[in-house]
Amino acid sequence: MSDKMREEFEAWWVRSGNLVVKELDGEYSFQHMRYAWQAWQASRAAMVPDGWQLVPVEPTAYQVLVGRNANSYEGEICVAIYLAMLASAPKP
Repeated sequence: MSDKMREEFEAWWVRSGNLVVKELDGEYSFQHMRYAWQAWQASRAAMVPDGWQLVPVEPTAYQVLVGRNANSYEGEICVAIYLAMLASAPKP
């Protein structure tokens, strides 16, 4: 769980008219908020299924560069370029 994800959850929680109340250990004080946090995390995890990754809509200059430099045999050139560009995609 990233700090950014927790910040997004807490911002949504407050916009929904709730208070963020935490224990000394950082856990949420109220059970319904803990359940909401668990559901938030599960929904975010489901957004990118196993075997998939998020990539920019437009390839970065670096992705284009590694795509150009991908070496492969004739019939596999598109797959090699695609895999090289995915591997070089920036992580969100």
